[in-house]
Amino acid sequence: MNRDADGDGFPVPVDCDDGNPAIRPGALEVRGNLVDENCDRRVSPWVAVAAAVTNQWALDGSRTLLRSLVVRLAPKGAKVTLSCRGSSCPFKATKRSTVARDLAPVSFSKLFRRARLRAGTRLTLTITAPETIGRIYTYTTVNGSLPDPRIECRAPGETKGSAC
Repeated sequence: MNRDADGDGFPVPVDCDDGNPAIRPGALEVRGNLVDENCDRRVSPWVAVAAAVTNQWALDGSRTLLRSLVVRLAPKGAKVTLSCRGSSCPFKATKRSTVARDLAPVSFSKLFRRARLRAGTRLTLTITAPETIGRIYTYTTVNGSLPDPRIECRAPGETKGSAC
């Protein structure tokens, strides 16, 4: 006779953790917690935030111009922040925005309309959404070349980015 020690209606061996009634076949799987709630022998990892960054750069002698910087395809409620470090930054305080509706674009282009960025200026764009892996895009300007982004990921609860 099989017993159901946790009273969830599923006896051993069907119940993969008979000491916890929240873990049973058919239970909702919680992403990113390293626990198999529904007894399917799989743990669901966090998913990356679904968003894209489009940008357009130009060179003007030794200066770099940012013509366009737009976050697209982010889910409603996603948080987008932009910081700029360097003496030629057109703003000092971090700019913050929340995506108003699913897939609504968030543009930072107007901030850079007249800016001529010196070499070494660093822009950091962060996109996060609840229970997803956030993305951090870092652009550092250099003389005579357009910046390449360094892309990092940040899991929920983490404060720093790491390789994706």
